[in-house]
Amino acid sequence: MHDLKAASTALGMTMVERQKMALNKAKAEPERDPFAELMNDE
Repeated sequence: MHDLKAASTALGMTMVERQKMALNKAKAEPERDPFAELMNDE
């Protein structure tokens, strides 16, 4: 998150734009499924 803040500040982005980037990144990351991990460890 620190890297995102530093890069966005260097590009002159506002706090709202930074939040949108972080939100989009969070949506792009797949959710962790412990049951699927358990089944794949066979």
